[in-house]
Amino acid sequence: MATQTPLQTPPRRPSTARPAPSTEPVPATFGATVGTTVAAPSPSEVRRDGPTAVPGHERRFRRPRRLQLWIGLAIVGTAALVGLLAPWLAPYDPLAQDIYARFEGPSLAHPLGLDDFGRDMLSRIIYGARMTLITGVAAIALALPVGALLAAWAGFARGWTDAVLMRLLDVQLAYPGILLALVLIVTMGPSQRSVIVALAVGYAPYFSRIVRGAVLREGAMDYVTAARALGRSEPMVLLRHIGPNVLGLMVVHASFAVAGAMVSEASLSFLGLGVSPSTPSWGRMLSNGTQVVYVAPHIAMVPIVVLSVVIAGWYLLGEGCREWLDPRRK
Repeated sequence: MATQTPLQTPPRRPSTARPAPSTEPVPATFGATVGTTVAAPSPSEVRRDGPTAVPGHERRFRRPRRLQLWIGLAIVGTAALVGLLAPWLAPYDPLAQDIYARFEGPSLAHPLGLDDFGRDMLSRIIYGARMTLITGVAAIALALPVGALLAAWAGFARGWTDAVLMRLLDVQLAYPGILLALVLIVTMGPSQRSVIVALAVGYAPYFSRIVRGAVLREGAMDYVTAARALGRSEPMVLLRHIGPNVLGLMVVHASFAVAGAMVSEASLSFLGLGVSPSTPSWGRMLSNGTQVVYVAPHIAMVPIVVLSVVIAGWYLLGEGCREWLDPRRK
């Protein structure tokens, strides 16, 4: 009689299911008291990786942004204070000459040396801060409201007003700014007022383009639609609702534009179309220093360093204001 062989069952495959998180206490390590236990964290309590998950990490990322604002404010404030207190801070008359001591290098009596006419460089730098800062700030203070109001009205009104105004600004932007400034200064005559007007005319389209884009973006928001539905007039919507949301952008770009206007003023003075030769100006000092750079390099290096530091301060101030005023960067 044949014997029956028992059927062999196939081996089971290992389970791939993920085990449930354990809620049993685990031994404490690294800082816990010996003999105590700590409950295992649940998956919902595990913090995600990245700087946004850890408040301390986020604060470390924000510190450089605030540092930019404070450094820029310190540089610009110091330059403005020096220019304001120039009559009391300058050790010598910036126009007094000592022909027999010209090209003299830095010394205890003259910390920054003397220029090619024997004038004290430190005194001229201090008085030049007043001239350069006033020119740059006044030009932007004149260009900003004109360009912003024109662009705000064009971007809010739309239609043929926007088309005609933007095409006129495009024609002006097609010309190099320095060339337009040269034409205006030659027409009005070299003076500080001519430089301010020329820079204001050149920077007005810059602000118009920026403000127009911001007004078009804000005009499509729901709060503008709600204001119109409540019966607000168009000028009221523009000034009371859209204006405050565009103000931060204008402040940031105004800071950048002041730095650019200071460079333009130095360039015009370097070309001999700025203030009079005897007036202390950083651009005029740089122009005089390049002519004798091989004889007395300090005459050219001093205004270059001072101008670079102040321009960097304006850019740092603008970057800090951008991080502070833009809610999307907070």
